[in-house]
Amino acid sequence: MAAKVSLDVAKACNALMWVKSAKQEIRFTKEALNVSGDNESAAIVRTGENDGEFDVKAEARASNLSHKERRIRMMTNHTEEYSRQFEADGQYEDLSKEALLNLMMGPWYKEQMQVESEWHGLVTEKFGFDIAKQMNPLTWVRIAPKAIRWLREATGITGNDVVSFARLVNYDLGFPRPLFDRHWEFKGPNHGILTVDRCRGMEAHQKESAKRGYDLVRWLCQEYDPQAFGAYAAAVNPKMKITPLKLPPQRPGEPACQWEFKIEE
Repeated sequence: MAAKVSLDVAKACNALMWVKSAKQEIRFTKEALNVSGDNESAAIVRTGENDGEFDVKAEARASNLSHKERRIRMMTNHTEEYSRQFEADGQYEDLSKEALLNLMMGPWYKEQMQVESEWHGLVTEKFGFDIAKQMNPLTWVRIAPKAIRWLREATGITGNDVVSFARLVNYDLGFPRPLFDRHWEFKGPNHGILTVDRCRGMEAHQKESAKRGYDLVRWLCQEYDPQAFGAYAAAVNPKMKITPLKLPPQRPGEPACQWEFKIEE
């Protein structure tokens, strides 16, 4: 009976998760595709792989423009001709690089983040925060080996050192640049320091903490992230150790967080 009840609750939460995120996803998609009008189905009907270089230097190039500047640049370039490339039976291969970037940085990553947020909220409503905070990071722990395998297949990166790890997660939608302003410092192929100068996820959780009455930032940065980061690192190399060097609270002039990744010989 308990298993039946649990399955029924899981099915209900899963359905509600998509219902709650649907309107925002339609808005994200309209923004990316330059589809206007009140008929929301138009954004669904007229519906990308990154062909960029897979190296750490891409971080330095991307950081020259802020997320807001990149979004403004792409959104203001939209024209009617641009929006016509999104067809009901279109293929990703037919889209321009600009269109693929708009989709990747707009509805794709936003939907992923929104779905996770709604899932966490629904589990919290049904079972309480203690259960939600245990279950949420476990989803990333479980998916980490698959995500790394998919990234390897897409990028051709086969190494198992820290530099290879950095190159792989740079293109993972679970660690999207629009949420994190970050950079790496390498002391060798098996030793790197990741610094997150600004974390928009942390900023959002700070606001939510006041509404919900519990410290989401402490949970996110001290419990959630070490588990998720650790699982992804282990999927690249089981010997890779991760150590937090700096965690919130963030003070003026300090990074949001800083992490050491190291493989002992």
